[in-house]
Amino acid sequence: MLLSKERSATADPTDATPQAPSASKSLNVVKHGSMLEVNYTLSQSAPAEIQLVSIKGKTIRMFSEHQSAGSHTAHFDLSNVPAGVYMVKAKAGSMNASKMIQLTK
Repeated sequence: MLLSKERSATADPTDATPQAPSASKSLNVVKHGSMLEVNYTLSQSAPAEIQLVSIKGKTIRMFSEHQSAGSHTAHFDLSNVPAGVYMVKAKAGSMNASKMIQLTK
C-alpha cells in the first residue's frame, strides 16, 4: 500500500543538454520504523514503477505513475509485512535499479 509520495522537480526546463532517457541519478532506501522511504531522481519525465519484492519474487508493495524529471520520494507502509529479506526495484524509462533490504520486527 502506498501511503504518500512527495515530488520536487529540480530539472531546468531550459537546459538543452542531451541526456540518456530517464537515467536515474540516485536510488536511496531508508526504513523509518514501520515505513519504507524510497528516494530517487529522474533526469527526464517517464513512467515510474517502484516495487518491494520478496526473496521468492512476490510483489509485496508497488507504486506506478508517470513522473516528471526531478527528485521523488515514495513511502510504503511495512506494518503488515513480515520480517525477511526483500528487494526494492525501481524502473523508469531506461533506469533499472535495485537494492536489497532486510526487515526485522
